[in-house]
Amino acid sequence: MGQHRGTRRKRTKAPITSPAPTFEAFDHRQLTLFPAFRDLANGAIHGFPAPAEPKMAAFLDQILIEHAREHGWSLTTTKRTRRGLAIALGLQDTPGAPMLATDILNLQSIGITTLRLLEVCAASGLLEDNREPAVDRWFETTVAELPEQLRTELERWYTIMLQGSTTPPRSKPRSEITTRLYLRWSLPALRSWAAAGRTSLREITPEDVREVLPEAGNARARMGQGLRCLFRVLKSHRLIFLNPIDPIRTGTHATRIPLPLASAPLRDAI
Repeated sequence: MGQHRGTRRKRTKAPITSPAPTFEAFDHRQLTLFPAFRDLANGAIHGFPAPAEPKMAAFLDQILIEHAREHGWSLTTTKRTRRGLAIALGLQDTPGAPMLATDILNLQSIGITTLRLLEVCAASGLLEDNREPAVDRWFETTVAELPEQLRTELERWYTIMLQGSTTPPRSKPRSEITTRLYLRWSLPALRSWAAAGRTSLREITPEDVREVLPEAGNARARMGQGLRCLFRVLKSHRLIFLNPIDPIRTGTHATRIPLPLASAPLRDAI
């Protein structure tokens, strides 16, 4: 009597996958004894040092590959960005610390796609954006010619406007556009007072305000709105003792309502 033999199935082994790398950035930075100039052009010719923190390099490289796949980067873009990442990691003053945005942007001089690098480091949570905001540079340039005490008062107003205040009197942050406009509208008055020898907004009187205000129209309303915000914020935080524009009326912006169009020219245009 014959025995029935069933077919024997081969067992397939599950592919062995290595766990995704993880990395926790250092919370300290090594201070440099002497500021050194990095000759990136020379490094592009003779080579750059390898990343000193392999775990961080492996973690960022994995994030880069996943980010490139999700956003449809070309092979060329991915390759160039990986090369830029290796260079940036090799040039770190503190290997293992978050990447500084300014260090990454310096690689533009040797053709590295720094925008992609910033994206990857931000996606990984290992980017420290130490760039100076454009509005900060604009403010510093704008008030540079004013007296020191006046600049200090304006800096305090500027900080409160952009960051708000968590201590009484509390206030919410205002937008960069609003802050720029108010300061721009106030500048003619501030420069006029500085030219007249005023070194602080504490010295300004209602008569000083009346002397610099335009006679009427939008110019008067805009300057009044800018100065009113400036003095109100400084007075509420006790940086000045008097709001000199408070008793002065400066009007409001004139609104322009479109005039009705006659039907005959409209019909001809159609």
